[in-house]
Amino acid sequence: MDLDQHCLPRYQFSERHQRLIAAPAAAVPDAVEDLVRFDDPLVRPLLALREAPGRLACWAGTTT
Repeated sequence: MDLDQHCLPRYQFSERHQRLIAAPAAAVPDAVEDLVRFDDPLVRPLLALREAPGRLACWAGTTT
């Protein structure tokens, strides 16, 4: 088994969301990109905290 297959989660479901936006379609990707920034001082630590249990489980060899 490859390391990525061992450490990455196996998803058992999926979600789909939809939102109507009152803006030209060409403007939406740029607006979303400006909104979701990893240089925000809270984003990186919160993502690291969210990923920590999975990473620890992978290192301990207890992934499902």
